[in-house]
Amino acid sequence: MARQKEYKEEEVLEKAMNLFWRNGFETTSMQMLLHEIALSVAQSRGNITRKELEPFFAAGYNQRHLLEIILGLSQKVISNYTNYIAEMPLDKGFEKYAWRKH
Repeated sequence: MARQKEYKEEEVLEKAMNLFWRNGFETTSMQMLLHEIALSVAQSRGNITRKELEPFFAAGYNQRHLLEIILGLSQKVISNYTNYIAEMPLDKGFEKYAWRKH
């Protein structure tokens, strides 16, 4: 049995249109769509809905691309944990960006 669509085409188009309105049709790129999905995955800690993925897939990306995003994010998380636990010093050029507990 074929899977039914879990999204509404209008909602997918609305998300794409928001990007077009913000950036203009000519300047909206595949990278912008990629950026949007990477942010969604990171901010939701991987709890992203099928509805949020549809503009990504509609733009021509596939499951492999999504897995590459997840792998990239996971490498960054592990790197952050390692640097924190090992108390690695921050390079001088990045000190102004250091996260500090308030």
